[in-house]
Amino acid sequence: MARCDASSMQKSQLVNEIENAVQTLLPESYPSVRRVAARVGISVRTLQRRLHESGLTYSSLVQTVRHREACRWLLRSQQSISDIGKALGYTDPSHFSRAFRRWADMSPRSFRTRAGPAIHRGTSLARNGRTPGA
Repeated sequence: MARCDASSMQKSQLVNEIENAVQTLLPESYPSVRRVAARVGISVRTLQRRLHESGLTYSSLVQTVRHREACRWLLRSQQSISDIGKALGYTDPSHFSRAFRRWADMSPRSFRTRAGPAIHRGTSLARNGRTPGA
């Protein structure tokens, strides 16, 4: 049964705020936990503790945001794969391609190529069953 008390709602809201901060800071570079904590207005330790209470780690949250944003940009833009990688904080396009392959079991180029027909059929290409970009 899902908890529906004020503390769980606040934690969920805090995780959303952390995700939003990560998303905002990604185009500049990999968002350090210190920068994200400062942006959200909490200490690094509190950020890590709240993520742990939600069953997350900082690095897993950053990877989740990167994956979601990569899918969204690959599906909705004509930006080059290299530019998308840079926008996600990767310094080398090959690092982005390897990470994307780990997330989706295919290259960013293959994902983009296969995505057009999948979008029109309403199916998901994401390995985890979530709709890309949702």
